[in-house]
Amino acid sequence: MSVHSSQRKRRRDNNRLKFKGVSHNEFLLRIKKTLYYGEMPVGDTFSLPVTEFAAELYSKVKAGRSLERLRLEEAAEISHNTCVSPCCLVLAMLYLDRLKTCNPAYLNKAVPSELFLISAMVANKFLNDDGEEDEVINCEWAASAGLDLKDVNHLEKEFLKAIDWHVFVKDTSFWSRLRSMERDIALKEGKRRGWFSYTELENLLDSLDIITLAQTIVAVSHNLPYNNAFFYPLLFILYMPWVY
Repeated sequence: MSVHSSQRKRRRDNNRLKFKGVSHNEFLLRIKKTLYYGEMPVGDTFSLPVTEFAAELYSKVKAGRSLERLRLEEAAEISHNTCVSPCCLVLAMLYLDRLKTCNPAYLNKAVPSELFLISAMVANKFLNDDGEEDEVINCEWAASAGLDLKDVNHLEKEFLKAIDWHVFVKDTSFWSRLRSMERDIALKEGKRRGWFSYTELENLLDSLDIITLAQTIVAVSHNLPYNNAFFYPLLFILYMPWVY
């Protein structure tokens, strides 16, 4: 099987939900809305909001210490060529969170693009533990990322050592991190657009930071006429649950 045909198969498998909570179809329907895939097949590539989110998250690792960043183009190319699914990204983010706590020194010296690649690769292996040889998987990822196999092997060993081989993720951790990502992206997209969709509001209204949300809604509404049909119903939705 060629690298690309094998990767296409893995792309389909990556979206198989390993975590309990909802059915596979319900999960796909959910992230098509909350992660802005629309009619685009989930897994072919990241949606633009998800790609921007990933690029910003991995760039923050170097904020204040280096000018190294994960560029948007790099994040898009890596996620497309290696078939990184939204599930893989959620796990990769959890690994990144763990490293911030257990081994910040590793993050200080890590290259953002390599960190993104390797954390996603390890997440992919956790999701697709089907007995395939590591060397085969690493060869595919190295070819897709345009790196030498020995470099990918070295980066993986350093990553696993840094995280103390703690790659297992509980169901609750997965759903919590996904929810956090959905809220962060919804808030950013609503601010950028100047108004919030019903899906975005649904994601944001269960957040504990209701005051910040209300202030954001009022701020973006200043760009809209006050007789706009959007403004007053939205304030009603925000404040009524706290009146009763």
